[in-house]
Amino acid sequence: MYIDTYVFILQKDFDGGDSLHREGMYHFGKTIRFSALKNEIIIEDVEASRQPASANDETGEILEDGRLEKNIIDKFEVSPGIYVRHPDPKKWYSNPDTTSRDQLLPVIAYCAAKKDYPRLWRLFKASLFRGFFAQNLLRIGEGETEKKVPDPMHLNLAQFIRAGGWWTAPFYHLLLVFDSIELVGTLLGTLPLHFRDDHWIPRWRNQNDVDDNNVVVQHLLAALYKPTPISELNRYLYSVTRAENFGNTKLGEKNPVMGALRWYHRSEYGGEANPEIAEIYRPLIQKYFTYPTIRQLLSDFLISIRNAPERLTLTPSPD
Repeated sequence: MYIDTYVFILQKDFDGGDSLHREGMYHFGKTIRFSALKNEIIIEDVEASRQPASANDETGEILEDGRLEKNIIDKFEVSPGIYVRHPDPKKWYSNPDTTSRDQLLPVIAYCAAKKDYPRLWRLFKASLFRGFFAQNLLRIGEGETEKKVPDPMHLNLAQFIRAGGWWTAPFYHLLLVFDSIELVGTLLGTLPLHFRDDHWIPRWRNQNDVDDNNVVVQHLLAALYKPTPISELNRYLYSVTRAENFGNTKLGEKNPVMGALRWYHRSEYGGEANPEIAEIYRPLIQKYFTYPTIRQLLSDFLISIRNAPERLTLTPSPD
């Protein structure tokens, strides 16, 4: 896994523009994998000095290997509830005005897995103060000064409710509304269209469209924290309608959801990412995103109908 001198996850080309997202996704996946699959051994694949923040660590600091070290997620929070993509002051991604919704969603999931409710509350208050928009007032890129409309986070209130433990349990009924909206989004996602970045320019979808990271994270959050029948149906529909991608056709993955993660986080075929992140999610994909397809269900149903007369045939009595 590619780690910089800040001990943060980044890409092979040393681009840290998505480090906040990768750290949140990494620690969320590791934590729920241990909780959901307790019979498996979790092998550390990064340095022991890397430590996520913990709800039980009030100081935000730990003593390890004789050194006092600030916790990882804390280093991204530059003021209460305000995050940067990466804190390197020499880079554009240290500007909090470039932090998008995509970067913040894994932080919400992280708070759920770690039961870090104070951090979640700070992020919620900061989002509420902005009218439930993300921080990204600027387009991303070195020297970029063009303003933009920040990403809306109104529908992500569902993730806050799910991540809040018993504190947000009284708002459970609202999840039925949010999950219904997400279900419509999943159905629309079956259309062969893809929209480029935040410009809403449509084009035909191809096998290289594999940015399913936050989709997977949100489905896992819904599966493990305050699930509803609608969220279960939504995950099923996403799993069986997710189209094949290069992760399937080039890397040989059988599950399209796993194929999307593997291709996005690939290091081969010109990729510069971290396959270890995808591998953390492999057993979770197997457990929560593996269903018989609609075609398989129909085939099994037709076979059962065809074999029904044979099962109903009565053996004549000897009498």
